[in-house]
Amino acid sequence: MSDEIIQSIGRKGLVERLTPEEKSFGVENVDSIADRIRQYRCESQNVIGIGDDFVPDSELYNALGAIYPLLNDAQRKVAIDAYFAQFDFINYQHVQMNHTPYIRESLVQAEICCRNGLYWPGLMDQKSLFMGDFDSFKQNAMLEGGLFNPAVVVSDFLVAYGVLRKDICSFGPQYAELAHKEFLDRVLLGIAMINFRGRNEKNVEERIMKLRDVLPLKVFNRVNELRTKV
Repeated sequence: MSDEIIQSIGRKGLVERLTPEEKSFGVENVDSIADRIRQYRCESQNVIGIGDDFVPDSELYNALGAIYPLLNDAQRKVAIDAYFAQFDFINYQHVQMNHTPYIRESLVQAEICCRNGLYWPGLMDQKSLFMGDFDSFKQNAMLEGGLFNPAVVVSDFLVAYGVLRKDICSFGPQYAELAHKEFLDRVLLGIAMINFRGRNEKNVEERIMKLRDVLPLKVFNRVNELRTKV
């Protein structure tokens, strides 16, 4: 298996950035990439006094994440299980700080959060990007076509979710208008998954009211539609 292709897929981190050849390679080798994540060990894990406080190979995480939207249900389970093969042997605070903040794909972040909310990293790691106005954000963090610049944005989903929230950022509607459509669709599906999957009726109503307050109206309406599909 070509390490160069895996590294390229991991650096790009989203299916929209991949070439057709990278998409085919990733899907054909999903089991092998998942095995690499399950078996991955950082050198610092073997150093006395460091324990599990290490920063993992995020390119490996994102190589699996980038192809995740292309996978069938069985392959998706293999992929998510591979992440948890790492996370479940690490202090959850280190997962929050050093692992999940670097995962780019919306559906992967959402599945991880739904399976274990302790691993949710929050939305403020790149809070400096939310300062200022939309023009400066667009110039600094976005590329033509509505995707983020991967050299600036560490987790595409976490930044998109943060930008869309009125309690965090002031230009969510402007971002939503310019965002890449397919990417934004997965962001909104991820938001719906995190907020509504497995909730009882009372919690669903509470979440609806909260999201109505913090999301732009058009975004909220779409997330509210998606809650029945998660």
